[in-house]
Amino acid sequence: MADAETIITTRRIAVSLLPAAYTIFSISKGEYDRDKCLPFKWFLMSEIFSLNTSGAEPNFFQYSETDKEYSLIFERDSCQKFLSSYGSHFSTSSQSVDKPLLQQSEHTWRAIEIFVGVSASVDSGIVRSFAVPLAERRIPLLVVSTYSSDLVLVPEHVLDLALDIIRGLFSNVSAESPARPAASLTVGSRKKAIDSLLNRTNEKISMLDTSVAVARVQKSTVRQHMNAFMKTLFFSGDHRAFFFTMCDQEVTIIAEASLLSVLASQLETQLFLFTDQLWHSFRREAEPLEVGVVSNLSSYFADLGLSIFYLSTFQDAFILVGEEGLQHVLAEPSSELHARAAVKP
Repeated sequence: MADAETIITTRRIAVSLLPAAYTIFSISKGEYDRDKCLPFKWFLMSEIFSLNTSGAEPNFFQYSETDKEYSLIFERDSCQKFLSSYGSHFSTSSQSVDKPLLQQSEHTWRAIEIFVGVSASVDSGIVRSFAVPLAERRIPLLVVSTYSSDLVLVPEHVLDLALDIIRGLFSNVSAESPARPAASLTVGSRKKAIDSLLNRTNEKISMLDTSVAVARVQKSTVRQHMNAFMKTLFFSGDHRAFFFTMCDQEVTIIAEASLLSVLASQLETQLFLFTDQLWHSFRREAEPLEVGVVSNLSSYFADLGLSIFYLSTFQDAFILVGEEGLQHVLAEPSSELHARAAVKP
């Protein structure tokens, strides 16, 4: 596993370029979902946790499972190995001959890690700070937030331009933001306020109906207790969405709070480091090469003063918003909310 190249190091932020090239692909869920995806999941486990004889470990990968797809961002060579072995297994969809079960991005991607030293969601403006200038130069990007950092993926052919832009961004970025007091909302008033919030943006955003938890665990712990992680997360089939991201020796798991509680109870709770609040999930359909999605969404929520985790999959963009901050914003008068999150043309 090669070392990352340091791009910027300041008192509060470190930026590095990961050495590998990456591919993103998606397997759409269909009526033969469980049978078709078993080899995919077993291959994934062997590559991630070095069950293969090569012993090579990736610097970074992300596995996302939603109600629509399995999405994987993984090193290009390993992806090609999988596609050559199993690609024909997903060549056509039982639901539509026009939409294959397996879709792959046409570009190779490079990953830039932005490390803020604390939970990456603490500063609501971090994602916006790099997404906006990259969008202004028409650079498509994928973003994967982990517990400690944000991974920014750009097409390899525009990597140099993206690095030049990022080098100039972070000299005055603060890694601190004031805590926001929680407000109490009834279920009915919360839904009404959220609907009002979503109607104020030009983006077609929907809010998922389940709160999620965010936890960090060491990769060595996952390897040691692999059976429990595989059974509870990858093979249970009882959940609609979860995100499993590894960067270096750290794994970030985002899933329904009840699911993570079950997993933690099976192991030693102290092995998991949780954020101090639950998160509401918002979704917006997005293509991998669509420019401006990250900048628009991150700007909208940052203008509201909300901390976020951002997660790109092949088919969607997910924004996780802290429950306490969201409740505070939704409790504000509509006129103040509109003023703070005015939609820009």
